[in-house]
Amino acid sequence: MARIPFPTSTLPQDFASNRGAIEYLIRQHLSLIGPPMFAEVVAFYPGQNGGPGRVDVHPMVHQQDAAGRVYPHGVILDIPYMRLQAGTSAIILDPQPGDIGFLLVSGRDHSGVVATGKESPPGSFRQFDMSDSVFIGGFLNPAPTQFIQFTESGIRIVASGPVEIEADNVHITGALKVDGDVTSGNISLTNHVHGGVQTGGSTTGKAQ
Repeated sequence: MARIPFPTSTLPQDFASNRGAIEYLIRQHLSLIGPPMFAEVVAFYPGQNGGPGRVDVHPMVHQQDAAGRVYPHGVILDIPYMRLQAGTSAIILDPQPGDIGFLLVSGRDHSGVVATGKESPPGSFRQFDMSDSVFIGGFLNPAPTQFIQFTESGIRIVASGPVEIEADNVHITGALKVDGDVTSGNISLTNHVHGGVQTGGSTTGKAQ
């Protein structure tokens, strides 16, 4: 992806010696390196079978030439994004259009690794190109409406919809307090009745 060099100094001393001229040329070339920067997600493409997908992103820091003229970046297509995962365990929190994150640029063409997930030679001779980027999300975004919050006093889980847990067994150590009803099968904890019981002033014993 072609880029415009960021402005560098063109003071007379830059060309007063061979060293000054070389340093100026070095600064010019360094300005062509794809720098890390903020980017906004334009599109999200889910992965297959629950695997991580890809995103299209738009770099948010414009290009600028030596005369100070500003040029917006184009959209960078189909790049990987970060998912917190180790082995087959993961927290799935996929980016969505409008999310702001950080764009990190690889030093070499990593398209072969992205395509296969295995060791691969560089796909081309390009270096520090923004096409070879990854996206790390979670910066400058609005306050969430559902979240897991870790504080010094405990953990708070807030969801805008149902919370589903799938497991062979769920074990809780400690007391469990539920403000609403609890249903097991079709039996309500607060509204179920027992047949064959005569009304009276006695109470049942504690569960053994």
